[in-house]
Amino acid sequence: MQESGDVEYDPFSSIADPYPAYRTLLEASSPLPGPFPSMWLVAGWEQVRRVLGDRSFSADRKRSTLFQSMPTEVPDPNLAEKLTLFDRILLTLDPPHHTRLRRLVSHAFTPRVVDSLEPRIRAMAEELCDQMTDRADLIATYAYPLPVMVIAELLGLPTEDRDRLKRWSDDVALLLDPFPSQEALQRFEVSIAEFRAYLDAVFDERRRRPGPDLISALVAARDGDDALDDEELFALVVLLIAAGHETTTNLIGNAVIALTRHPDQRKLVIDQAEVWPNAVEELLRFDSPVQRTSRVATRPGELGGVALRAGDLVVLVLGAANHDPRVFERPEELRLTRPNASQHVSFGHGIHHCLGAPLARLEGRVALETLYRRFPRLEADVDGLDWKPSIVLRGVEKLIVAPGGH
Repeated sequence: MQESGDVEYDPFSSIADPYPAYRTLLEASSPLPGPFPSMWLVAGWEQVRRVLGDRSFSADRKRSTLFQSMPTEVPDPNLAEKLTLFDRILLTLDPPHHTRLRRLVSHAFTPRVVDSLEPRIRAMAEELCDQMTDRADLIATYAYPLPVMVIAELLGLPTEDRDRLKRWSDDVALLLDPFPSQEALQRFEVSIAEFRAYLDAVFDERRRRPGPDLISALVAARDGDDALDDEELFALVVLLIAAGHETTTNLIGNAVIALTRHPDQRKLVIDQAEVWPNAVEELLRFDSPVQRTSRVATRPGELGGVALRAGDLVVLVLGAANHDPRVFERPEELRLTRPNASQHVSFGHGIHHCLGAPLARLEGRVALETLYRRFPRLEADVDGLDWKPSIVLRGVEKLIVAPGGH
């Protein structure tokens, strides 16, 4: 085992292939000091799960010593007001606010609703495959439009709005990275204002004329006298749209890259379609669409032999935990029949386990099963890929495929 001080780790230098660096992190016997004071990196599966399941760690990053030591003034007061969106989303709330909001959402986002979408998801996937050309960008023609069409239909939004929904939610997602650029902040400010005007009009219309869609259900959601206020409703729908397409797009794209690089596993799943449910779990483990999250210690404690202070920011490297050899035998191998593949932490763990995980699993399974049933000789150009410049969300900008093989 290496000591903490022996490891140097720069996540921005390994975006294209972070896994060799993750192996180095996993060799350490304890959490590693981060690049800033009061920050720790946690890579091991057991420690990641422990932190995610421990209520003494907060999801509110603003409680960290690091955040509180940063300049608090945002030059543009309009932008500062818009950034409060991140104070209201499920990802950053602790109990009791998180408990209340999730309870209200669960009334509308049920397994029955998700399961009922499968025939429509299949029809959408078939339609997109019908339009695929001899040489196409899989991201633009399939991996992106499918989940956007699904979440738009689930929410009751017009499919023809999908391009601007993607632009808005992409600009919101830029701020999930810990160090957004000035350009990202400016894009966020413009997009969140447009997003707000668009959704406010939708909410007003659903209050007057509710339908069978999820936004109507959220507008009407009640738990006794409790209901979502306008800010909570806006933050929740933005999160559903942004998370509802970005991560699933990356799941599909990353999966096709992995299967192209492992032709034996691709042949296995084409020949044995019943393997797909477990295959999706292994593909989520192998190259997770979400690579990291973080928590804040709310009181002094100990983690892996390291003494934590209240306010310490703990960065949880989910992508590394999914490759922990103490849990996953030969983790660098893609094995679609891996018996414990579903133990991955790609959807988190504990009270913040991804609300949309069942939908993401369903979309991933249907999308990949349909794609490889229609195009069993599908090949992808996996050399020199252009990965998105994010250390949180992992996916490629484009992926050129030949549906009939090369």
